[in-house]
Amino acid sequence: MDLFTPWLVLAVLFYSLRQLEVWLHQHIFKVGWLVTKQYQTTTILYYAFFLPGIVLNQFMFWLAAGFLNVSAERSIAWPQKQEIGELKLDFIRLSKNVGPLPFALISTAPLLVGLFAVWQIANNVLDVPTFLTKLNTGGFLANLSPALSNFTDAPDFWIWVYIAFAVSNTMMPNFGNLRGWRIV
Repeated sequence: MDLFTPWLVLAVLFYSLRQLEVWLHQHIFKVGWLVTKQYQTTTILYYAFFLPGIVLNQFMFWLAAGFLNVSAERSIAWPQKQEIGELKLDFIRLSKNVGPLPFALISTAPLLVGLFAVWQIANNVLDVPTFLTKLNTGGFLANLSPALSNFTDAPDFWIWVYIAFAVSNTMMPNFGNLRGWRIV
């Protein structure tokens, strides 16, 4: 029982994060639709909003496919008109004869690189550990204002927050793409 507890916690966390991502994407899409009242325009703006994450996701998908010697072709086109907020990251298409394990490895590569990219931004650019340390020393309310001021003084703070947000919200693989991990 103790052996499965970490995996169960990880599975529940992964599922919860996926549900939160779906909820967030739907609401961002709805806000875009309320502004434009046109599904095609909303879809294009929606994809443009997440563009840094989409580019990184699809590049890593293509790179992982090449590393595993799986034939991949690109299919760059405007996103099809949608009525729901769901990123369809199918700009890179794999050959039909890919086994489940290589497909799972290729699908997991964007998640791992996305986690690494967000970790790098948080630790090396935004310096989140220093921010948390300043909050923990002394009184929380007394240190909140100076800690936030120091945190937001990072060069190009809002651009890095946006990039981290876009990357973190485009890296989760679909559960169907991970069926090859059952073998492992």
